[in-house]
Amino acid sequence: MINKSIFSIHHKSLPKWQCARCNNGILNYIEELAISSETLESSVISENLHEPYWEVYFSYLLKCNHCKDKTTVAGTIYHYYVDGTNYEVLNSTYTIKYVDPSPRIIKYNSIAPDDVEKLLKLSFNLYWIDLHSCANKLRQIIEFILTDKKVKYATGLKNWIDNIESEHFYEYENVKLLMGSIKDIGNSASHSQNNEIMHEDILKSYAVLDHILEKSYVSNNDSIIAAAKELTEKYNKKKERKSAP
Repeated sequence: MINKSIFSIHHKSLPKWQCARCNNGILNYIEELAISSETLESSVISENLHEPYWEVYFSYLLKCNHCKDKTTVAGTIYHYYVDGTNYEVLNSTYTIKYVDPSPRIIKYNSIAPDDVEKLLKLSFNLYWIDLHSCANKLRQIIEFILTDKKVKYATGLKNWIDNIESEHFYEYENVKLLMGSIKDIGNSASHSQNNEIMHEDILKSYAVLDHILEKSYVSNNDSIIAAAKELTEKYNKKKERKSAP
């Protein structure tokens, strides 16, 4: 399951993301390498109106506590005071606008072709900066899987998906439905920048894609199915011989 809370764009503090490179360590904030500066609009408001809030740009380096590699994160922080019991309390809201390399929203499937992993990596980075482009990358992954599985090509992705048969995927009718949903959000993103794409919907799309990849490169893995048939044939016959009178 995708942890939606850590892939929200708004946070009270920086989330504890998993390192994209080693997928083992946690990314930690390096204070001495942090850069921040108040936005021009905020500085004008603060100077003239003396409002109890301000906004800053930030750019941080995060360091993995396992492989020691670094990740860049940037965005804005909105600082504001709220009334406490006897004093004002400072609150902050981080808005993430850029992460490179982005944490993995879904895991890479080791059986899937390398091109799928490359497209996934691109989509993860785009998730923070351009949801329309991100959705389009997910659509491209569907196209690549159809090609890789040798589904008969047809003009229009819907028609191509309709050509899926049982020889291509286990539970192929469900795969058609799953791929169709990725096609729909990808089409909406590609055809008009005015179509609003929500982060929550992209995360749902990743969950759907994760299931498609499992159906494509795990559940439908020929070697595993062949091994299962071999075991059944070998040991079922032994059982039949033992039980014979």
